[in-house]
Amino acid sequence: MYQSPQETIHDFHLIDPSSPLKSRCFGCSQQNPYGLRMQFQSNGRETLIADITVPSHLCGWNNLAHGGIIAAILDETMGTTGLSLLQAFIMTKTMTVHFKKPVPVAAPLRAQGKITRRDEKYAYIEACILDENNQNLASSDGIFRIFTRKECANLPAMDQIQTPAFFQHPTAEGDC
Repeated sequence: MYQSPQETIHDFHLIDPSSPLKSRCFGCSQQNPYGLRMQFQSNGRETLIADITVPSHLCGWNNLAHGGIIAAILDETMGTTGLSLLQAFIMTKTMTVHFKKPVPVAAPLRAQGKITRRDEKYAYIEACILDENNQNLASSDGIFRIFTRKECANLPAMDQIQTPAFFQHPTAEGDC
């Protein structure tokens, strides 16, 4: 499901964190002092990764990451995977989180996302959180709504932000 053994971190490139859509994002904004500050890299095909350390102030109990933080990491990973690889505006419709092992704070982790399939209106995306020994600590699967250019124009506040170029130039399929 996740990164193949043949791929290394060198096969991935950094996703631009300066997007106006993400300027205050809890998950990936580098300007949000209370957030996770996730920085994603892509292999340009089907996988996104982010190396992350959950800050200690986001612990739940006994130096373990709060379950809501784990869900936020997985949602951010799936959402950024869809935005980046589909080059379309998407939003979470549903997601299921599978808590497998405790997720520590202040320890190196890797989040990975992968698109499993897509149809006209929905993208099906999976994500996981791995520890430094490549053990799967938590995973998720989600259904994400893909918005057309016209639908994007009708979303609240879309007229108040500067949208990335791929939202302004729809594909042949009519995506944002």
